[in-house]
This record gives sequence, C-alpha cells and structure tokens, in this order.
Amino acid sequence: MRKELIFRLFEVRIAPAATLLLAGQMALFAQTPQVPTQPGGAPTSDQQIAAQQAAATPPAKAEPDYPDPRTLITLGLYYWTTANGSGPDMRGGALSPDYATIYGLAKPKQSQAADIAVPVTRTGAVHLEYFRNQGTGNQTLTQNSDLFANQFYKGNYLANSYKIQGGKVYLDDLFWPHKFPVSRLRLKALYGFEYMTIVSTINAPLAPQTDSTGNAISTTGQGTRTLYLPSLGMAAEYAITPHILFRADASGFGLRHKSEVWDASATIAWRVKSFEVVGGYKAFHFKTSPNNTEYLTGTLSGAFVGMRFHFF
Repeated sequence: MRKELIFRLFEVRIAPAATLLLAGQMALFAQTPQVPTQPGGAPTSDQQIAAQQAAATPPAKAEPDYPDPRTLITLGLYYWTTANGSGPDMRGGALSPDYATIYGLAKPKQSQAADIAVPVTRTGAVHLEYFRNQGTGNQTLTQNSDLFANQFYKGNYLANSYKIQGGKVYLDDLFWPHKFPVSRLRLKALYGFEYMTIVSTINAPLAPQTDSTGNAISTTGQGTRTLYLPSLGMAAEYAITPHILFRADASGFGLRHKSEVWDASATIAWRVKSFEVVGGYKAFHFKTSPNNTEYLTGTLSGAFVGMRFHFF
C-alpha cells in the first residue's frame, strides 16, 4: 500500500515537469539556425552565405541630388536686348540748387552680361554676375537747369549719354522642400550683395562756347552715381525634363527716401552634357540716393539669350 502511494505521488509531481522540459527542448531546437549545406551535403562558407544574401537583396536605386548633374564651375555669357523699360531719368535731389530733371536721359542699347557659379554645399552655389549697358539720346531742354554743377538753358539742344556697370554676388541655396533626391519643383533662397555705377554725360554742342566778355563756357556736365546694397530674394525652379529647366526669380533691397535696386527674370534652359542654351526675359531697376544734387533712376528690361558651359 505504501509503495503504491509513492508511485502515484511520482506520477503527479514528476510527470508534468518532464513534459515541460521536453517542450522547452523542442522550442530551443526550433530556434537554432540551420547551417546551409551545399548539394553534396558539405556546409556552406560564410563568404558564400554573404554572396547569397547580397544576390537576394535588390540593388539600391542610384539617383542624383538634382535632375541635372552639378558641376565644379559654370560659366555663362549673355546678350540682353534691353529694348523696353523706362528711363534712365535724371532728377533733382535734396541738395540741388535749381531745377535738375531730365526725363529719358538716353535710349538704352543692348547689354552684355556674364556670370560664374561655383557649388559650395550639397544644395548651394555662389554666383557672381556682371552686366554692362550704354545709351545715347538727343533732346531739347524745356527749362533752365543746373546739371552736374553746369548751367544749361531752355532751348539748348542736348546730346546725352550714359554707361551702367553692375555686379552681384549671391548664394543660391535650396529652401523647400529640403529632401533628396531634390524635387522637380523647388524653391531657392537668394542672399547677396549688389553694386552698380552709372556715369552720365550732358552735352550742349550747339550752345555758345564763350560769354559776352569772351570767357569760355562749359557746355558739358558729367557725373557718377553709385549704389551698394544687400540683395534678398527667392527663385522657383521646375525640371520639365532631365534636360529642360524653367526658373523664375526676383531679388532686391531698398530703403525709403534712399537708394533701391531689384531685378527679376524668367528663363528656360536646355542642357546637353557640358553645354546649356538659355533664354528668357529680364528686368533691372535702380535708383541712386536722392540725398545728392542729382540722382538717377530707371528700369532696363528685355529678352535675353545666352550659353552656359559646365566644367566638371
């Protein structure tokens, strides 16, 4: 009777424990990685396993940051018609002792322009731009005027001319959306500094060269006005195809009763490898400081075409 009781106690306490131990061993065996073997039954080496895993993983798609590849340096040369716009006009400033206004000082001729771009970050490039514009014109003075410290009189025939040179250095950087690969539609921020100088000449070639006493009279006046201003703006770009890019941009800066400058353009460019043809419409506005005897203001605008060369 006592032996039978001990045997029953063993079944009650030991059998469940054995069952749990067996189940744990089976689970551990199921989790143990199986060593792959070759067709002949020999184990596969680590190099072969890595090669098999690499072959099973699809290759990553290599996409450039931009639809067009970025280059080490870009050089652009342009021809700008400047057929439209207004002015330049000469106006009397705060220090003018007399009337000193001439509307339509001269008619603008075509302009030449150039720029250089150098990438400095993954998304930004520094641009250096330069343009040069000249104009000539003729008119009859309608009022006595003091121009560049010389006296001109009503009825004087004037032969005027001017020459503008302008430069701009700015950072063109990705603003939105800031992701990679860069979106086909993106906004760029423009941070820069602008410089412009204009030399104006007023000449009355038919006016008397001497006064009543025989003293020589100056019939030519010349003056130079300059401006230095920061430049802030935005640009929108859309890659129509991997080789065609549309861009519209505007930037500028000005202070009330001070000098001001702004420029804007809309362009479309077609690029094949290292060469790019670009064309569009551009406008440039300026006003030198009115806190002078005379100041000049005007807007140059017109279509332009050009060529860019990308050096890798």
